[in-house]
Formats: sequence, structure tokens, C-alpha cells
Amino acid sequence: MAIVTPAGTSKRYLIARSATIARTSLIALLSISTIGSHAQASTDAPEAATQSTQSSATNDDAPRSERIDAIVETAEPRSDDPVIRAAQEQLESNETLQARTLLSELIRQRESSFDRYNPDLIEPLLVLGDVKRAEKDFVGALDSYSRAIHIERVNSGLISPTQLSGVYREAATLAEMGDLAAANDRHEYAYITLLRYHGGASMELVPGLLRLADWYMASNNIFSARGLYKHGIDLVEEATSETDDALIPLLAGLAQTYVRQHFPLKNVGTSDASPVFDSFTGVSSTSQSSGLSLASYSQGEKSLQRIVNIERQRDPVDVEALVAAELALADWHLMFLSTGRRWLPLYADVHKQLQDAGSQDSNSRFATPTLLYRPPILSPKASDDPTIEPKQGVVDLVFTVNHRGRIVGSSLKTERSDPPGMLDFRVRRALNNAIYRPSLVDGVPVATDNNRYRHEFTYWPRKDEADERDGVTETTQTVATQGNAELPATPNDMPDAVSEEVPEQAGGELPEPLATTADDDV
Repeated sequence: MAIVTPAGTSKRYLIARSATIARTSLIALLSISTIGSHAQASTDAPEAATQSTQSSATNDDAPRSERIDAIVETAEPRSDDPVIRAAQEQLESNETLQARTLLSELIRQRESSFDRYNPDLIEPLLVLGDVKRAEKDFVGALDSYSRAIHIERVNSGLISPTQLSGVYREAATLAEMGDLAAANDRHEYAYITLLRYHGGASMELVPGLLRLADWYMASNNIFSARGLYKHGIDLVEEATSETDDALIPLLAGLAQTYVRQHFPLKNVGTSDASPVFDSFTGVSSTSQSSGLSLASYSQGEKSLQRIVNIERQRDPVDVEALVAAELALADWHLMFLSTGRRWLPLYADVHKQLQDAGSQDSNSRFATPTLLYRPPILSPKASDDPTIEPKQGVVDLVFTVNHRGRIVGSSLKTERSDPPGMLDFRVRRALNNAIYRPSLVDGVPVATDNNRYRHEFTYWPRKDEADERDGVTETTQTVATQGNAELPATPNDMPDAVSEEVPEQAGGELPEPLATTADDDV
């Protein structure tokens, strides 16, 4: 999907386009659970629980290229050309051989009828690259994309934004190959192209800015992402007063950077920063701090607060969007504050909004706890011996989640560990510092027993174990993780970043009825 528009496009059109992006991705953007755990996938856990939280940490512990690839993917629109559209349909049906043959013949025909730099070759080359990428022919895909980009530049100019459809495809392919540095270069090249073409104060930067900022979040470059989100907010606010929809993904992204700073998926260091934008936007990407100050807490809170206010002021109200916004703000307070003064009224209002809209499933929808954050779990180190086949391990835990969303330590039990004892300690330590949105009954948080969590991982058995392919028993000795044995600081291991004495005006007052508070602890 191209993210740019021709020069001279009206501001109203650009606002509407940004609004479309915001509305279609709002629930995913606002969910704090995806911030903390990167949308951890559910897996089948053992049955026999009255309340079950079935989560897997595989996405959280997978190589960054896997998480990134899921984020940078975009759906390309169907072509107006019937032959190319037929090839796209074949690709969607996994008929890659037929699609490759069809596109190769089309390209050959157009080369013989025109020349090698005719713009009619661009679209079939891009789709042919998509086919090759689906076949895992990454080198071939990059070659097709590169040629399409070159033809576009020959016909439209060196800094024409029309080349970016191919550039983003290159970035996605490089990420899938695991070359994150090269993928990052292509994303930054795309944004620099937009800057040079439109200038740094143009609203036409916003879709590309969002894409680069989301890439930075996926690649754990949160401080550069923060600078971009802030710059985007400034651009939208200065462009027109009709900015609410366009602001939503920028505000949500800005809040995510503060959550990820305090609850990191990995250790965040200065090598994380990208200096490329210092000269283009005036944003310093290297000014980093390890803690969450009152000021930064307030900025994240106010961003989510502003989204809630935008959704409440719609006429008519989009209930699902409002519920997503209120849940994000309630989860923010739950993660950072020790009392329920702020998150209790929000959870209650979510229940009220759903009831008023005629929804009968509020209690069932929030019957089980939702994982908001879980510290990373270091997996076993890969074997250097290529003859050793990796195996799959699993740890199943059962536990109680209290009404504050924390696991009761004494309730945490290991139900299954395969291989026995390999990752039990690491998984249990991570879960001890995990944060859940607790179960909600009529909008009131309650404790729940018999919640389950499954952690799946890959390990490499020792050589003597791998050689015993027909043996009756297996040893449990495995290749242990070497170095970097300590997990990053986790929320229950560190002092509270924000105490109960956070100023009431830190994020501004909520509009009624959200301003109602419960001063006592939950």
C-alpha cells in the first residue's frame, strides 16, 4: 500500500487519509497488552481450570526479525490490470508457480513492445518480487524490487515518493531475511525521501512518519520513535483544527514509548538510537534515560487521556473505539500506580459503556485476566554443532491473579516442565513480575484462581543425547545459555517509578463521569 500522495494534495484529504489509518488500527494501537507483550499468541494449555489465561511467550522471545516482519507487512491493493490482478489472486491462493509464470511472460512481452525502462514494467516487477518472496527466494525478490525502483527513479526522479512502494517491500524482505540493519536503512531512506520531496513541515509526511515510528518501535528503537511521534503531533496540530482522528495513532504511539521504556522487552541502551533525524527534524535521538520521571509519566498519561476525550466527544460515539481508549488508559494507571483511584473508575465506565450500547457480554469478555507485561525470558543458546537438531520445550504454570493484576507468588505452581528443570526458574521469575489486567465483574476487578500460562521454547540437546536416537531414556542436560544471565529490571524488582502521590493534575482531569474517583485502595 503506497503511503504517499502526489504533491498538491489537499490538507483535508491528507487528514482524512490519516484518519482512516487511525480508525482501522485503533484497537491494536491502544492495547497496552501489545505494548508489553507484543501481542503474544494463545496456545492450547492443559484444561481443568475455572479461569484460564492461555498465553505463549514465543513471540516475545522470537528473533526480532519475526516480530518486525509481522509489523511491516502491508496489504497491496488489487491492480487495475487484469493480468496482474490474476497473478495477485494466484499468489493469495499460494499458486506461486502459476503467478511467477504469468508475470514473467507479461514482463517479457512489455520489454519486447517497449523498452527496459518503460513505467508499465514497474507494477508487474513489484508483484513478481512479492511472488518470489512468498517462495522464500529473497535474493530474487530484492532483484525485482530493485529494478522496479530503478525504473521509477528514471521516469519520476531520484527523490520521487512513488518509488517507496518498492522501498518498503525491500525493507520487509530484508527484515524477513534477518538483516535488520539493512531493513532499517531502507525505512530511513524512505522517510528521508519524503522529507526531501515535501519538506519537514508538510502534513504529507505523516503516513510515512507513522510507518517509520512503528518500525522503530518494532526494532526496540523507542527514543527515535518518540521523536517522530512528537514531530507528527506537531505537524497535525499546526495543519488544521480538524485533527482528532489523525492524532490518535500518534498519541497512542507516544504513550507506547513510555511504557516500553519502563517495561522493556529487552535492555535499552544508547546503541539503540539512530542519529539520522537530528539534522532533518531537530529531534535528538540520543537523549535517553533509564527511569520514568513524573514528567514522562504525565506525558504518556495525557496522550492516552486525550484519546479518551476525542472518543467521548464523537457524535455518535463509537463504543468499541471508546472502550479501547479507556482500557488503554486504565491499563496505564494499573501498570504504574499502586492504588485504584484512577483505574477503577475507568474499568467501571467500560462496563457501563458496553451495557448502554446493549452489549450482554461485558462479564464474559473480561472474565479472564489479560497479560499486559511479562519480562523477557532468555532461551537456551543455539548449538554450534549443525548436526544437532533443535527440539521444542515447554513450561506450563498455574497461578492466582489478584485484583491488582499481580500474580500471588505463593500460588505459582509448575504443572509441566519438558525438559524437566531447564527453564522453570526463569519462567517463574518472569511471571512473578508480570502484570495482568485482572478479571472484571460488572467493571470491578476481582481475583481469579487457576489461571494458566504456557511458555514454549527451542533448545538443543547435548551431542551425546542427540546421538542416542534409539535410546529408551534421554538425559536432561542441555546447552545452557552463556552470559547475559540477568534479566532486565522488572516492575516488582525496582522501586515504583510513580508513587501514590502522583499529582492529580498530572494528566488533566477526565471528563465526567470519568472524573469520579475511589480514594481508598481497591
